[in-house]
Amino acid sequence: MRMKIKKRAAGLLKLEGLHEGRKGILSIDTEIFEVTPLLHLVEVKKSNGDTLEYEKILKEDIRPALKDVVWVWQGDQQEQSQQLEQQKQQQQLPQS
Repeated sequence: MRMKIKKRAAGLLKLEGLHEGRKGILSIDTEIFEVTPLLHLVEVKKSNGDTLEYEKILKEDIRPALKDVVWVWQGDQQEQSQQLEQQKQQQQLPQS
């Protein structure tokens, strides 16, 4: 991902870009919470740098790297529910 990782106490990680972008060095904070021994919640948020660069790294690097262990991404479940609801509504419309 072209970033250096700094491990901090209590499940905190800080990812920092190696090069300065348009709005400074990209910095991502990650916090891991143990919900149960078999279920963990990971919060990922941009703490510095360019939002477009953050979204690109999230989409192209972080999400694909975690696809085998992530159950659902925030926002994806709501989006899928809306798409299913739209499909149901389209199926219920009378056809002429």
